[in-house]
Amino acid sequence: MAGEGLRGWICAKPLAIGDDVRVSRSASSVAVAAKPSALVAIGWLLTAVAGVFALTTVGDSVRAVVVYLVVWLASTTIPGVLWWRVLARPTTLVQELGFGSVTGIALLLLAWVPATLAHRPALMWLLPAGTAAVFIATPSLRRHLWPRRSPHLRTPGRWHAAMMAVCAVAFLRLYVLILELWAIPPATTSSVFQDLWYELSLTQSLRRSVAVDDPAAVGVPLDYHWFSNAHAAATQELSGVGAPEIVMHLWLVAMLVTWMFAVAAATQRILQSSNSDVEKRTWWAGPLAALLAGGLPTAVFLSVPRLPAIDNGFVVTSTSGVLALVVVLAFIGPVLDLLHGLGGRGTWILFVLLVVLAAGAKPSILPVVVCGGLLAGAAQWQLRRRFPVIPAIITVVPLLAIPISATALIGSTGGSRLQLFETLALDPALGLAAGDAVGRPGHGGWLAPALADGSGHVWAVAAGLLAFFLLTESARLIGLLSPIAARSDLGLWWCTGVVGSGFAGLWVLAHPGYSQHYFWRIVISLSVVATVVMIVRLLPPRPHLPVAVVSVAGIAIAAVFALVAPLQVERLPRELVDYSVATRLLPYLAAAATLVAALAVARFCTRRAGRVPAVALIACFLCAAGATVGVFDLQRMAAYNRSEQVVPNPASALYVTAAEQRAALWLNNNSSPNDVVATNVFCAPTRYRAHCRHVSFWVSGLTGRQLFIGAWAYTESNLVAYGRTDALPYQRLDSPWPNRVALSLEAVREPNTAVMSQLSRRGVRWIFADRRATEVSPKLAKFATLEYRNHDVGIYRLDETEKAP
Repeated sequence: MAGEGLRGWICAKPLAIGDDVRVSRSASSVAVAAKPSALVAIGWLLTAVAGVFALTTVGDSVRAVVVYLVVWLASTTIPGVLWWRVLARPTTLVQELGFGSVTGIALLLLAWVPATLAHRPALMWLLPAGTAAVFIATPSLRRHLWPRRSPHLRTPGRWHAAMMAVCAVAFLRLYVLILELWAIPPATTSSVFQDLWYELSLTQSLRRSVAVDDPAAVGVPLDYHWFSNAHAAATQELSGVGAPEIVMHLWLVAMLVTWMFAVAAATQRILQSSNSDVEKRTWWAGPLAALLAGGLPTAVFLSVPRLPAIDNGFVVTSTSGVLALVVVLAFIGPVLDLLHGLGGRGTWILFVLLVVLAAGAKPSILPVVVCGGLLAGAAQWQLRRRFPVIPAIITVVPLLAIPISATALIGSTGGSRLQLFETLALDPALGLAAGDAVGRPGHGGWLAPALADGSGHVWAVAAGLLAFFLLTESARLIGLLSPIAARSDLGLWWCTGVVGSGFAGLWVLAHPGYSQHYFWRIVISLSVVATVVMIVRLLPPRPHLPVAVVSVAGIAIAAVFALVAPLQVERLPRELVDYSVATRLLPYLAAAATLVAALAVARFCTRRAGRVPAVALIACFLCAAGATVGVFDLQRMAAYNRSEQVVPNPASALYVTAAEQRAALWLNNNSSPNDVVATNVFCAPTRYRAHCRHVSFWVSGLTGRQLFIGAWAYTESNLVAYGRTDALPYQRLDSPWPNRVALSLEAVREPNTAVMSQLSRRGVRWIFADRRATEVSPKLAKFATLEYRNHDVGIYRLDETEKAP
């Protein structure tokens, strides 16, 4: 009885559908169950081996991949799964892996804070070691190491087989689009997007301290949502694998698998909320949702040119965006338990833990969670006519966390503002309709005056483009109708509020670089889950013919348009491209006609078809069409990315030479972690000029060192300045610290004793002088010691002097 004390405290009330019913099993039945378990283990082992082999073909070593995999499992997955089992009600292995892995990320961050403050990274091993010791020593926890499950909580072997295939497809997609193109430094040349270097610089900084300076400006506190970078830094310290390899390859692969399990877990949990028998019969729903979310992203792009693809939300150049995806999905676990009255104290602990994780993961998470709580509360009031206590609490807690976390964790909100439909400015058609006299596409704040001063034609084009975008996202937006499948399910109302507010944020906000798209990207997976859940709940158990007819029609229409579409039209000169909104909408009108015909045929061919809700068949059609287009879209994006990489272009804004990479890595290996570096590299392309794009973050990323002043485009001061005026794009604004820029350039081009003395007094220890950026004076060697030189870069060490107060 004493062993149940901890569990009894955590679960404050009896559980309805999650009771851990222990059933007696004979020796023969145990033996029969052991065989499928062994096959499942072998299958996942073979899948992992195939993944390791694939990674070795893109530059990762077998040792690095295996070590990182073991570290991830030991530091993140296993502790998270075990504590999830304790804090949550009894659930399935699917939910433990999906939600528990995200819990493990939060727990590792809690361990990372004191270990980093003490400058003892090895202290983080106390998390897995302490977890193992506590669970082995405590009888009430020991049973969670290998729990017995009641029959309705067991996961069938076919689910594992399906998820192995889905993970393989998702990994293949990541491999084709990213892994084989992003060579690990030092490579012959590099054309990595600027944001990846920025993420790497943050990860390098967070290896040293919790309260770090902005990597681009020493002494300026970092205002950014850095939890994803801290987790990558923690796994780097524990594994010893190089930070570039982790940020560019291994962390992304591990998060991809975590994401797939989180999607499957969210799907299963929502289906299980009202009827566990439905979830058991539809074991395939989780793998299907994962496939449509990450393997073959369902988005109905039937014509080009088009708005830039939002894709599947897994933004490889934004670690915070990747973490936000899984955090939003993980909220499903505790939130649905609380809304359905199944939660205990442990559930509230998990909810608060996720709120804390969300606060530092992405600024857009907490607002959409708040909106989900508001809609769930409104639904409960409408359905039951009583004050929605639980929805109110799950709304107020993240709402209070927003201002608390804004000053220290969220950051990067400078330049943000309310601006209706600014996202439409990404489409060239609107720019042509508005004309150059009223604004420039891609320039923040131009749309409002364009609509105000333009003719009715501009408004018509804007409305057409909005309709076009709604059509392209219809496969995911149709999930907003999911409450019709179970109107009394508050969990579905919460999901609808989250997805709807995320999509609305895309259209009512504006942010430098159009980063308002993250409001939609972080909820895309949940929108896919909602769509699949709606289909499962609305379709009868055996609607073979109706579903087959509309699905085949969807595949056919998508394949035809994808095959005949000019996939390379986006490369053509503007004057040769037809940006007519009407022309671009024609394929969707044809698809709608095909859908209507398919519904008519399905109804005519079977009597049972009349019982199948039309919205469910429409959703099947959209998913089938969208997934098919995903294959062709993958080919298009892969071909474009490969063309950019195969023939390196020195004039490209992404071009970094092998010599530059080697020099930066040399400095990383031959300097102190706390050293400060001055450099003349600010621009992309590298050659310095006034009002260039100040986004060359590769110096701080590869050196892993704090810069005196580097590329300042993403600093909070620069974004705030952009918010005050739209005179120039935010990436081309003058530096908020012009004296630092002047000192750095003078030290490289015209060095003298006074300049070197100022740099030394201000803590600069090294000068990273790049000949591709500016001329490098031969006199520099007289004022500083030349420690390294290659074709492009010279690295000089300054003698330490008394630092300025």
